[in-house]
Amino acid sequence: MITVPQLRDMLPQSFAAEAARWGATAQWAEEAWRFVEGRMLAADPPPDDEAATAARDRLRLLSDNCRYARARCGLVETALTGLAEELTEARTSLRAALDEAAELGYEVTDDGGLRHPAPAAAVASSGIGHRATATGLAQRIAAALRRAEETDARYAPALAELTAAPGFPGAPAVPDGHPPRANRAWWDGLSPQERDALLTVRPARIGALDGLPATVRDRANRSVLELIDAESADSARWPAGIAVLRARLDRRGAGGPPPAFLLAFSTDGPGRAVIANGDPDTAARTAVVVPAPGAGLDTVAEELSHATDLWRHVQQLTPGERVSTVTWLGDPLAPAALRDFTAGLRAARRASGPGRITLIGQGHATGSLARQAWQVVGAPGEVPDESEETDANDDVPAGVARPAPAVKSVPAARAEARSLSSEILDVIAVRGTVSEPGPGVSLDRPRSPGGTDPERHRTYRMRHPWSLSGVPREALEAGLDRLRRELPERGWEIVEDGEQPNAHRSPRLLLAHPGTGYTVDATLAGGPGEEPLLTLSFVSAAFRTPEGESPRGQF
Repeated sequence: MITVPQLRDMLPQSFAAEAARWGATAQWAEEAWRFVEGRMLAADPPPDDEAATAARDRLRLLSDNCRYARARCGLVETALTGLAEELTEARTSLRAALDEAAELGYEVTDDGGLRHPAPAAAVASSGIGHRATATGLAQRIAAALRRAEETDARYAPALAELTAAPGFPGAPAVPDGHPPRANRAWWDGLSPQERDALLTVRPARIGALDGLPATVRDRANRSVLELIDAESADSARWPAGIAVLRARLDRRGAGGPPPAFLLAFSTDGPGRAVIANGDPDTAARTAVVVPAPGAGLDTVAEELSHATDLWRHVQQLTPGERVSTVTWLGDPLAPAALRDFTAGLRAARRASGPGRITLIGQGHATGSLARQAWQVVGAPGEVPDESEETDANDDVPAGVARPAPAVKSVPAARAEARSLSSEILDVIAVRGTVSEPGPGVSLDRPRSPGGTDPERHRTYRMRHPWSLSGVPREALEAGLDRLRRELPERGWEIVEDGEQPNAHRSPRLLLAHPGTGYTVDATLAGGPGEEPLLTLSFVSAAFRTPEGESPRGQF
């Protein structure tokens, strides 16, 4: 407990002086780090020289130590400066109350109590009496002491965490090219000191590592953002975009958007930022909004606004559930990068169950918010009709040409569906019992009763539901994993990788093939004591038969 004499006689300027010394040390460490990086490590080493290689390794360790010292000393400087400012304000408030108490003839005890042996003339003439005056002074003194104690309680552990053991050995090597689950296992195996060192000297590598917790990547990428903003001309390329990004990262509170997590940040190319509204590690539903071509830091305001609106729509549809919407800005998501990113979201989860991850293509340009929200809540491709007068193109803006269904005969489409199903079965690579029915024709629905558009009677889709059974569940799980790994390399894109909302939480994988327009929904059904069954449902894009042919009557 801080007493009145301690706060009254405290010299906050001593903390300010210490802060200045730590700041000078931080500056020295930064200059040393820049010298090692810019002068010593920039020199080309002799080829195949073991001594030179060993020397460079030592220089990298020295560089890491300088950068670590610079960051830690800077944090100590900031903490001590804040401590000095807050204690100065508390001491000023206390001294003002003590001066007033002395003027009115009150004695102040060490714990902040007041004694009033005889009311002073000033109190008597005030007309309010000494009791009310003493109560007011006691409250002001108590508030000053309480503020000093709260300040001490906040800064003491913060400063204690900044201690480091002598002989810092350098940051551990960061994995390169490992799968997300291996990255998570590596991170979990590090000591707190090793994690802190990596976040200090390797923030860009840690911030980009799939599989690490969102809070860790957020802390690392915020450090990258601070460094770029303070020390690089890159921030001048997108002054408005970075300002919007900063404002969103700092914005939170009751009634507003959820906390934002910066999952990736880079100034390469068009600039890259991956921002999550809400923590994806604890969300029951996560939507990843894949960028439209050209989306980058210069379009961050528009994309973030859309993601926040989508978060609100989904939250309204699923009250009580945790939701996260992730906006990807910058380089387009290649299938491999998309697979690693979504696998990283699953590996980093802290909540029970894998959660539901939905991918929405082309950012805010794809469909209305209502449809996108239903896509996150329901099954993609199974969005309820908003009216009887809708079709697949109803979300195309007015004035834009609506894509017509490809012209394809029913036999050609049937052969294509069989070929794709056979390809999927080969990838699964499990010898089991395959259900018999082949691809079938599904007629498109006219836009209005009676069918006012005669061309709609030539429009159809191919559907091919089949299943695989008669083998252990482990074999079907392995087959589903092979689909997850190999199909993106064959032109398929993972649209969703999660669970069905049933009692058994059946694993479900939804994929799309942009080249053919087909989607496949793979679900591993069956609970404890039931025969496992891998069901697959193929659905094509809309086709139109050649003129003079009709899909009606086709099976």
